[in-house]
Amino acid sequence: MRAPCIFATAALMILVGSSNAVVDSRAAAQDSPQQSKPAPARHDKDAGAASITIHQGTVGGVGGSSIGVISVNGAPASGAPADKSADLALDVYPRGIPAEFTMQVRKGDLIPAANGMYRVEDILPESDSARAHVVISTSPVGAAASHHIMVYLTRDGHLRLNGPETHGASDMAITSLDTDSAAPSADVEWRPSQFAREDTAPSTIRRSHLTVGSHVTIGRVSLRVSAIEKAADHPAWIRFEIKRGH
Repeated sequence: MRAPCIFATAALMILVGSSNAVVDSRAAAQDSPQQSKPAPARHDKDAGAASITIHQGTVGGVGGSSIGVISVNGAPASGAPADKSADLALDVYPRGIPAEFTMQVRKGDLIPAANGMYRVEDILPESDSARAHVVISTSPVGAAASHHIMVYLTRDGHLRLNGPETHGASDMAITSLDTDSAAPSADVEWRPSQFAREDTAPSTIRRSHLTVGSHVTIGRVSLRVSAIEKAADHPAWIRFEIKRGH
């Protein structure tokens, strides 16, 4: 069985050219299906505004990065921010690197854009009076972690390499993560992007144990682990420096 579209919900069947994005929806149950980026759409940002509103199924520009809102989760009536989350997709294709990643965020979390970290100001699920959307500050909290191009892999996300087309691409996911020890580490696996994990031949799944400084080359890209970390204002993640392989 081919991997289903990333936006497998009825509200998110919007395609942009031949672009595909990495999936991490709760309904996918840890599988990374073939996907398409949310369609560019008008988003709400006044001149000089300090934030941008990106509706579910659309893409907005923040900090030199395109950020797509895959889904907004939670009940509008819930008053607890912890009950609301959003699945986002970011890519580095415009910077000449064939990679994209997804992550799940909550209100107050930081998003790693190209030129710094940007805070999620609010997450609003769909209601009778408003479309589901995410509000992101356009003022950076801090500078980019490095002059290198960075991509991120979270426990709730996937990292697609050598995309955007699924043919020849690989999807990476975390299988275990230790951010508490003095020497943080993670176990990851990657597999061909064409199929859901349960339909992937075991012989095509690759695995690696990573620590800070580890190198992995997959197809046309080379990754170096810059950090394995967690913080109160972002999900636990592996931060990779990425470049084209030799």
